[in-house]
Amino acid sequence: MERKFDAPATAKLLYGLGQQLIPKEAAGWFKIFFQGLHEETSSGAEETSQGDSSSGNSERSTTQSQTASPAPASKKRSANHFLLQAEEASSGDVEEIPMPSATLDLATSAIAAAQMVNPSQSTEKPIVTASAVPPSLGEGCDLSSLLTFDPESIEPTSSKASGEPIPSTVRGPLQRLKDLLSASTETLIEDSEEAKGILEDIQPHLPMTLQVKLWPAVTLPVFKSRVQSARQRITLRHSQLPLRADIAEKCRRLNEKKAALDAKTDTSATRAELETLHKELEDLEERVRVTKQLIQDKEALVACSQDEAKGLTADLKTELAEIRSLRNQLVTGKDEDDKAEIAEADRIRVDAVLALGVFLQ
Repeated sequence: MERKFDAPATAKLLYGLGQQLIPKEAAGWFKIFFQGLHEETSSGAEETSQGDSSSGNSERSTTQSQTASPAPASKKRSANHFLLQAEEASSGDVEEIPMPSATLDLATSAIAAAQMVNPSQSTEKPIVTASAVPPSLGEGCDLSSLLTFDPESIEPTSSKASGEPIPSTVRGPLQRLKDLLSASTETLIEDSEEAKGILEDIQPHLPMTLQVKLWPAVTLPVFKSRVQSARQRITLRHSQLPLRADIAEKCRRLNEKKAALDAKTDTSATRAELETLHKELEDLEERVRVTKQLIQDKEALVACSQDEAKGLTADLKTELAEIRSLRNQLVTGKDEDDKAEIAEADRIRVDAVLALGVFLQ
């Protein structure tokens, strides 16, 4: 009987393996993907069969488990606890990772593929699985230092991680998956359920190196809000060009008024003249009338300047408050940063398409 794909168990397994064996540059993607996958699958998880005494009972229990009610909240908490333990274990020694029987074959292929991705990385203690397979000849061992001839001349090694051709039943879905991922990034961000479903169906037949490229691409909807926000900010910035020009013009006029205010409040020269005139008044009694009239004129000028300064100060405060209010409407940040967010999502899609193209050749 065909084994049913256990998405929650596979998510737990691959998250633990990814923390230990996947290169650092893919660790961030694995964390984002498996957290999203866990939230999605744990909400609709189904109870498994309780009896396994015979093959007939096993088939009936499998049918019943597919129509069972969603898992209780305690099972969700247990799954969350497993992900936390897997994340904590990524910084220390890992002695054993529990693996459900439905994913034993996937565990073996995942370990072998991950070792091919990063053969130099190793843990102090091996990861124990229930279906451990002895490593193939030459894996983790440099035969060139042991043999006096080139082993490739006798038995060339396969370029594929599995060493087997792509099954005919898998090639069709793979081609369909490639066609779906070849669509625009906007299309995949809106809906990638079909691509995700295809990948879940053929996942046991794919090497881990290809899965690392494909899973982030079929889960691009997690970037939907970020990409939409980035596009909205870019559109708003472009639509606010007249507002920026208006603010610049208001600032220019405000600078002119401030310069006029500074000129009006500078009365040092006038006061110096007043002192001189007072001295002339003492020395020149005959010019008393003319000098007094000049003094009155200068004093009136000072008073007028102070009144004008008060009015300009009030206008200055009002326009400055208006400019600050307009400035608060501006969208902060740079287009380059938001374009980088969009380019990151597009790069993931392109990498997935290229990886599929290489794998299908």
